[in-house]
Amino acid sequence: MPKLTDADKVIAYMAAFTSPLLPAVEALRAAIKSAGPALAERIKWNAPSYHLDGLDMAAMNFHDPAAIRLVMVYPKGLPAASHGLLEGSYPDRRLAYFRSLAEVRSNRDAIVAIVGDWLALARA
Repeated sequence: MPKLTDADKVIAYMAAFTSPLLPAVEALRAAIKSAGPALAERIKWNAPSYHLDGLDMAAMNFHDPAAIRLVMVYPKGLPAASHGLLEGSYPDRRLAYFRSLAEVRSNRDAIVAIVGDWLALARA
């Protein structure tokens, strides 16, 4: 049996994902991928995760069944209050929370901008 690729693992994970937040998760995935086509998607920490050549950028977290927590790995130089969406003062990450498809849609521009900012810093 051939080894599953990261893409295959993401497809299988999402096919088995039964949360009512599924539409919001799919919209968030689409926003991240549209902003960073160079990013690779994989399952890490038991959820969709994104990286650039092995450098972790973000991972979703579903521990709270009522919200998607997006954990952004925080490169130096990314503004702490980046686009009014990211929270926290951790030295290595910032968090964003989405409780519905409407929240993801209304924050899409900020999500895209944050991913773009992260990519610019990662490539600098």
